[in-house]
Amino acid sequence: MAEIVKSQLDAPCCSNIHAHFHSKPGRRGAESAEITSLHSPAHLHLSAFSAPPRPLRPVIPHISQHPPSPEVRTIYFCNSEITTHMSRLLDKIVIIDVESTCWDGTQPADQQSDIIEIGICLLDVQSGEITDSRGIMVKPERSTVSLFCTQLTTITQDMVDEGITFREACEILRSDYLTHQRTWMSYGQYDHTMFTNMCRDLKVPFPFGMSHINVKNLFGLKMKLNREVGMAGALALLNIPLEGTHHRGVDDARNIAKVVKHLFY
Repeated sequence: MAEIVKSQLDAPCCSNIHAHFHSKPGRRGAESAEITSLHSPAHLHLSAFSAPPRPLRPVIPHISQHPPSPEVRTIYFCNSEITTHMSRLLDKIVIIDVESTCWDGTQPADQQSDIIEIGICLLDVQSGEITDSRGIMVKPERSTVSLFCTQLTTITQDMVDEGITFREACEILRSDYLTHQRTWMSYGQYDHTMFTNMCRDLKVPFPFGMSHINVKNLFGLKMKLNREVGMAGALALLNIPLEGTHHRGVDDARNIAKVVKHLFY
């Protein structure tokens, strides 16, 4: 049987988990198995494995767009998909910061918070160089940009109306930044939670692999602080000027990368 260890889940778990196995010959006439897909939320640790005694029945019917191969594993949970590669790229770290629709006070009953900007850049592991900085504007599908949101982020409804869909944005992350193969970081758990929830609700393939690092927590531990601090507070402690506009994803991703760079170099 396969041993599946769940940790740091950001979304409610399904009551049943379904794993697809790719069998291969093992010792003593038995078969060992590699998990090629699994109904599970993002952020799982997988270990394997002898083949199950009988085929498992699918909990959520789904046809994979990624055929099993020795190099690729595809994971599903509540119609969210994660594809991980056995040979993870360790050349660059993906830094992510998202901005979402928000309100001053109570959220409107007929709206749900949507990601409206994905800030992203790459941090070269060897040199510490920050490259490929980009802000991807995303058109909200379940909400509109409030005046409060504009005052906080400078993002307007007109700006997001010219954006792309959330699905298209996730495809860019995978194709242009190889986010499904690289470790990714964000300042706090909010970004991870937003992607997890939106991918589940909109049935969009989860664009990241399983290796996520919470920089807010890492910074507090590394600096031996009594409590976690915000991104602006971390920059202040490091005497690093805040670049651009706070609460704009394109700028904050670079600011987070500077914090990470300080921790590694």
